[in-house]
Amino acid sequence: AVEKSPAEVLSVHLVSFVDYCETHFRDEEELLTLARYPEAEFSLHKAEHESICCEIFELNERLVKEEEGIREKLRSFLGRWLVEHILKCDKSFSPYVKDFVDFQPPRR
Repeated sequence: AVEKSPAEVLSVHLVSFVDYCETHFRDEEELLTLARYPEAEFSLHKAEHESICCEIFELNERLVKEEEGIREKLRSFLGRWLVEHILKCDKSFSPYVKDFVDFQPPRR
């Protein structure tokens, strides 16, 4: 068996991460629609999701080519995504989702 390079191994994980993000973003967008998140904010949030996915794909291509400094750029992106998107952008819709969830009948 041919052993994969560290970049190839990381790329496999990055592709799995993209799959996870696409599913997560789709579910989140569906929840925002159900929670009646304002359309203008929803459009911006959805565009950010698309931008994140595009950036991950681009980083993955650069990773596979083993571009100089790509691992640091990937680390930086993941840190930015965590702080900027999850802790700031996603927090902005929490009141809408909370109100929506609070008014849902219990599941049987």
